[in-house]
Amino acid sequence: MLPHIEQILSVDPYKIICRWSTGEIRIIDLEPTIKSKSHSPESSFAPLLNPIRFREVQLDPESKTIFWANGSTMIDYDGTRKPAPLDFCPDMLYNLSIPAY
Repeated sequence: MLPHIEQILSVDPYKIICRWSTGEIRIIDLEPTIKSKSHSPESSFAPLLNPIRFREVQLDPESKTIFWANGSTMIDYDGTRKPAPLDFCPDMLYNLSIPAY
């Protein structure tokens, strides 16, 4: 079974400390990822450069990963644009993370 996030323990720009399903506590440093994807002001990642917005991260209890509410948009079946969460694949986050201790 692939690891997933069980709990967010601490949030600082741009690092998140989480407890994983493996029992590990790991630090996810998202600064390089966010900066590399924020070249355009229209990027969904650009707002995360704001420390206040970054701290609004939440844990999705269903998908067991982190997300920012209304961080992206989606086009609905009828063609209307709607707010959507901006989330990350937990596998990618685990690979980016390092042990906290």
